[in-house]
Amino acid sequence: MKHGDVPRMNKDFLLDAFAYYGTQICTSAKLTEVCDEGAVLEFSDGTQQTIPCDTVIMSVGYRPLRSMKDGLTAKEVYEIGDGRQVGNVLTCIADAYKVACEI
Repeated sequence: MKHGDVPRMNKDFLLDAFAYYGTQICTSAKLTEVCDEGAVLEFSDGTQQTIPCDTVIMSVGYRPLRSMKDGLTAKEVYEIGDGRQVGNVLTCIADAYKVACEI
């Protein structure tokens, strides 16, 4: 397994869960704005799309990226997983579950 790869069993579980819940996956995109209409994404080809939503969850990789929290202007920002403390997929999912129950 290369550095940065998700273990196969974790990837399979996540893809199955995303399919089951109808989760939209957007790759090669960056979040440019969160507004009343939803999340505004800009794709690598320069196009933009607003995804209607009332909650935005960002997964940005394996390294903590706390600086993102300070730049966000949302009503509430919950820092979980490696953004809060380096852990593994189980501790990150547990953090996400706790926050989801509070929202």
